[in-house]
Amino acid sequence: MGTNASKLIVETRVVSNRILAVTFAGNPKLTLVTVYSPTEGAEFDEVEQFHNELREYLHEVPAHNLLIVCGDFNARLGWEGTSSGWYYHRTTSPGEHSSNSWQSCTGTG
Repeated sequence: MGTNASKLIVETRVVSNRILAVTFAGNPKLTLVTVYSPTEGAEFDEVEQFHNELREYLHEVPAHNLLIVCGDFNARLGWEGTSSGWYYHRTTSPGEHSSNSWQSCTGTG
């Protein structure tokens, strides 16, 4: 990260060992959330905890902030065959959790 960009950081938050959030000054502010979701082989409780933590944090981000969530969700996501226009999962458990997280945060689920 360049010196100019680092001067714009107003908050850095370690949400969990798999979720990091950085908020940059601007109009509007930019909140960048990077994640590393548990893999399909992870215990159900670990996957559930990750998605609960992500959901809780995303609800804390002010509505007027520009929000970007990126990272490795360890899921198969896409548009095909959805009625909501968001995500679907085919075979992966993390994909189902990701879909539920996004629908909860966007009010489509």
